[in-house]
Amino acid sequence: MKAPRTIAAALLAALTLAACAPASGTQTSAPAAAPDTGQAADPAAAAGADLRILTAGNADGMYAAVTVPEPGSRIFPTLLSWIDYASARQVILCSRPNCDHSDDSCPARLPAGAGEAGCYALDDGLLLKYSVTDPDTYALTGQYLYLCAADGSDPRLLAQTAANWDLLTDGDAVYYSCQQVEGQDADALAQSVWYRQPLSGGQAEELFRCDIGDMPVCCAGRELVQVSWFDNALYAVNMDTGVRRTLPMTPAGEDGQSSAFAALDGRLYQLLPGDTDTLRWLDIASGQAGTLALQWPDGAAAGEPGPFSAAGGKLLLELGDGAGNYRRVAVDPADGSVTEVPLQFMDGSYLQPVRILAEGGSQLYVQYETRFESVTLPGKSGEPVPGETAVPRTALISYTDFFAGVPNYRDVETLPAVQ
Repeated sequence: MKAPRTIAAALLAALTLAACAPASGTQTSAPAAAPDTGQAADPAAAAGADLRILTAGNADGMYAAVTVPEPGSRIFPTLLSWIDYASARQVILCSRPNCDHSDDSCPARLPAGAGEAGCYALDDGLLLKYSVTDPDTYALTGQYLYLCAADGSDPRLLAQTAANWDLLTDGDAVYYSCQQVEGQDADALAQSVWYRQPLSGGQAEELFRCDIGDMPVCCAGRELVQVSWFDNALYAVNMDTGVRRTLPMTPAGEDGQSSAFAALDGRLYQLLPGDTDTLRWLDIASGQAGTLALQWPDGAAAGEPGPFSAAGGKLLLELGDGAGNYRRVAVDPADGSVTEVPLQFMDGSYLQPVRILAEGGSQLYVQYETRFESVTLPGKSGEPVPGETAVPRTALISYTDFFAGVPNYRDVETLPAVQ
């Protein structure tokens, strides 16, 4: 294996590229969004594997960019790390023997001033996105999207741009959007421009443009489902043709309050504001829609609806008591039956459901405790300053134990990150 290039070295090379644009050679002449057909998806139009929204983890583990304390310094470097589920350990993605990760020669170390780092796991690689600010003025100096090997080495610049956080892949390419402003002052028009970048290399291709307020919700086949709060509409955009169709579901209720969405097995489920009796559902491909009546256990109080998601083949709904405490229930999409998921922990002064950080095969990676530890940090003049930091305690738990409420946690040994 050839020696890994450091991310800092790759950044120096990237500074020669034009800002706020994909990497050199990208096409920028594609038309605006294609017309809205309003028709169901055409399976014959699929040109590749199904798309998925990228996350930090996969079945084997999870990437994380961590800010670690550096003794005797006010600088807290950001390092790439991997949380390995098999060993239940978090390790720094550095292949240099005896490296102390204290300078830019460390392949896991991000450049000085790097922040807002996001890691995205590919089938055989890593996408890394971060911004860089001037340490003295705190002014933004650049935003970067890199393709790396699975161990974090050999970073290759894909884009130097104000890229949005949501990234998609079909295994052959990565799809990302960038903010672009045309015109000046009152006539300025801000749009999201979507690109397709082959993972094998070559030029990025501009696909289509959409309103900057159109937010990705999920993928279905070759389509990206977006919610437009400006139009109060849901759209499905074919990422091969750019054709957009309006889905028969509106994101805001009659009173203007926003709904919550969760995607599961090709269906999009909608939780209307204040409604804990019924979920609306939509088959994204066919456009067929319906409702799912929630079957609450006898005597179970609902509560104030909170975060809504899906994991392990179930819909997950958090319910508040109005005083800052929340609990979680699981909904079976087959019949609407509701069961309590009683795993909770004290997060500060409030009782919260265990925090799901990632899904991995047949298990979940969760935070189930917050501990407060005394720390000593360098002050403005380098003098030691005592303080306190919140340290999350994380673990792996099987879906079976999670849904049964059995706290059979397998603790993960994590790095001492700055919180």
